[in-house]
Amino acid sequence: MKLLAENNLKRYTDAELLEKQFKVNDPEDLKNLSMTLPKDYKSAEIEFWYNVRPPSGKLEDRPYVWCAHDGKATHWKGYVMKSSSNIRFLIGAETCGQELYGLDFNIIEKNFKALGVRQHYLSLWNSTVCALPDAIYEISEFMRSPVLKQFTDMRMILDRDMEDLYDLIKRIIIRNEGRLLVDEKVRDFDAELRRDDKYNQQDEEFEVNRERMTSTAFKVYRREYKKQIKERQESAMYKFVQKEIGTVAGADFVHSSCSPIKVIARHLKDIKDLHLCMTSVSTDDCTDQALKGYINKLQRCIAGFEDVLKSLRSALDFFEKKNLETLGVWVSKQRKLHSQYKFTNKSICNSKAQLALPSNYQMPMSFCSVEKLKVAMTRAN
Repeated sequence: MKLLAENNLKRYTDAELLEKQFKVNDPEDLKNLSMTLPKDYKSAEIEFWYNVRPPSGKLEDRPYVWCAHDGKATHWKGYVMKSSSNIRFLIGAETCGQELYGLDFNIIEKNFKALGVRQHYLSLWNSTVCALPDAIYEISEFMRSPVLKQFTDMRMILDRDMEDLYDLIKRIIIRNEGRLLVDEKVRDFDAELRRDDKYNQQDEEFEVNRERMTSTAFKVYRREYKKQIKERQESAMYKFVQKEIGTVAGADFVHSSCSPIKVIARHLKDIKDLHLCMTSVSTDDCTDQALKGYINKLQRCIAGFEDVLKSLRSALDFFEKKNLETLGVWVSKQRKLHSQYKFTNKSICNSKAQLALPSNYQMPMSFCSVEKLKVAMTRAN
């Protein structure tokens, strides 16, 4: 009986593997299923494996499956066998499979799952290769967008002509997660209470020592006491506390330090190189890890491209009217700036330059082909 056991595992080409199904959830619902052993059962091979054991482990929740060899329902775990005449029959894993034919269900399951893993990567590979040309074209077309140069020019002005402002905002983004804090003067009621407690204690001490005081000492005390009363009535005490007035919007515009043109060009080159490799190599010559490695590299390239898009879009948030107004208030409270800055609802100015978002600065709403490629790299057909 030719069986797909540990040492007799059928080898599939990648093309065959893509069409192969390994597990069934309802073996008794298959076509051409015989309740008895066919005449050519000795030539049968394992077609599928199954495990329909219910979570409860109770027969009332899921009756046993019929075994063609035993002629009765005996098992939950077993194999769908297929003879040379294309007749299917079922055998249990533990009785017929293990005892009569020497099949280890755990090994069979492991082998089929290993083939299923490769099948998954092959499916990802094929869908990825199909989606790559459109994604490459879409990224290449975006390289011509004026947004890239506009972003670079804005960052150059910020880095070169507003260096002190750039350093200050970048430090806030790193240390405070972009939270804008200012010092606010507020009434210190606790300090006033401590002061009053001190004076009250002095009053109590005076009453205790009053009879032993000379007339001169008493006059001095009365003079000081009048000053204290006036201080209590007129002198409020204050302290400075940090208050958050907002958060830097579009932080990636400030935090980004690389030229988007160079970064996208580098990622595009790597994507093209990977596409060339994937279309020239035979998957039959690649291990599962090699297939996975190609896809992982491609995913990192796309993630890098999307990081650049995030920085480009962040410029729109940075130059929002509300954000510039909040930054203007915050900057006016800072003492570490060498230049004076003026914030309007559209720009930032100092004595050297004006930083503003170009009126034609527009980002594409979406990158459809890139999104399709991302789906192809993560979801098998």
